[in-house]
Amino acid sequence: MKQVVLGPTFEVRTGLDAEEGSDRLEAVLREHAGGLECRRTGGHFLVSIGRERRHFWSPWLTFELCGHADGGSGGHGRFNPSPGVWTGFMLAALAMITVAGAGLVWAFAEWTLNRPMHGLWAGLAGSVGVVALLLVSASGQRLAKAEMDEIEGVVRGVFAGSA
Repeated sequence: MKQVVLGPTFEVRTGLDAEEGSDRLEAVLREHAGGLECRRTGGHFLVSIGRERRHFWSPWLTFELCGHADGGSGGHGRFNPSPGVWTGFMLAALAMITVAGAGLVWAFAEWTLNRPMHGLWAGLAGSVGVVALLLVSASGQRLAKAEMDEIEGVVRGVFAGSA
């Protein structure tokens, strides 16, 4: 069975302490020949494709590097669309879920009054909208696959020899 993933994730383990790993990652990302953009706050990174190559479907990586008790560190990365696209997607999903739920409540009220359940049409429309959004999400991930692989490869390459 195929799993629906709204934000693909990956994990990285390294023998470097969190500060040294963060500094190394920032330096590599800023000098990357492919033109990646990087914003850093402590061990938290927001990485995207450079403006000249960025598209509507280009992924943004949120990466967090944290220290461990053994002196090493580990990172967790999650890919999502740009913040504007993600916000629009979530608002559309919320709207579709609201329409589906309201339609079902409306249909239940009509059922208790022994009337035709026209509210089921709204419930169906909202459900179809949610499925459509999931399909759009899956196609967006396919379009962004090469860029996600590029960004993940750069991040993994920074920590490859230090695990």
